[in-house]
Amino acid sequence: MKFLSAIIFITVLSINTHFAQEDEGIQFFQGTWKEVLAEAKAQNKLVFVDVSATWCKPCKMMEKMTFTKKEVGEYFNKNFINYKIVTDQDKIGNAVADKFKVKGMPTYLFIDGDENLRYFAELGYVEAEELIQAGENALNPKKQLKIKKKK
Repeated sequence: MKFLSAIIFITVLSINTHFAQEDEGIQFFQGTWKEVLAEAKAQNKLVFVDVSATWCKPCKMMEKMTFTKKEVGEYFNKNFINYKIVTDQDKIGNAVADKFKVKGMPTYLFIDGDENLRYFAELGYVEAEELIQAGENALNPKKQLKIKKKK
């Protein structure tokens, strides 16, 4: 009986640890493209868009090794509305990738609530520090792309 209790305890502990680690990383917005843009406008934040594909090995590495890191999650969850586009599974995602001329995977876009591209990072697989640096660049007005005002 004690052996069975010990196995159950270890199993529950490992499951809880697994879910706690997932919660530490980037939390991606679940909703439509229009909804994420509206949320960005409401919160006055940029949308961090991870553009990926199911066949992309560096994309899968980012999901497992970089996006799950605590420091990445803390930075991106605080400063951006995070959104994931998988181009070969989603027509809207493919249209967004086409609109912003995404050429390789993974690519990271930083877009305002009016759907203006503010910063573009075609980085491929990167470690936490380099992704956070891209986020800092995206928030720096001197490094952002200039938006032409409509007359």
